[in-house]
Amino acid sequence: MDTWSRGRVTLVGDAGYSPGPAVGGGTALAVLGGYVLANELALAGGDHHAAFRGYEQVMREPVERGRRVGPSTLRQLVPGTRFAARTTPQLMRLFTRLPRRAARTLSALQGADRRTLDDHSSTRQPTRSGGPA
Repeated sequence: MDTWSRGRVTLVGDAGYSPGPAVGGGTALAVLGGYVLANELALAGGDHHAAFRGYEQVMREPVERGRRVGPSTLRQLVPGTRFAARTTPQLMRLFTRLPRRAARTLSALQGADRRTLDDHSSTRQPTRSGGPA
């Protein structure tokens, strides 16, 4: 899809981003998209076309990153050999016993979206005064 917007309507979350199967970050992308869209609408001072352009510009890179995660996740989760079919359940059980490592990995993955939020909120300024807050 070239754009997530038409007229006064824009898509957020899976409806627009199509993250694919097994991404696991669809909810995070949707929440990030809602935050960015709300911020862009406030900054645009009533110009929804400008807000939608800004929203799509900010979200394009996190969405592309999220789309790349799906295929690699499927390759890791769907066993391709008999050996993998036997060892995958054992590795899954082992993974659940490593909460610190899992938390660090999740935190590192979420850090990219946090940078998007930080970068977005610190560099953007309202386009007109008197717009919605």
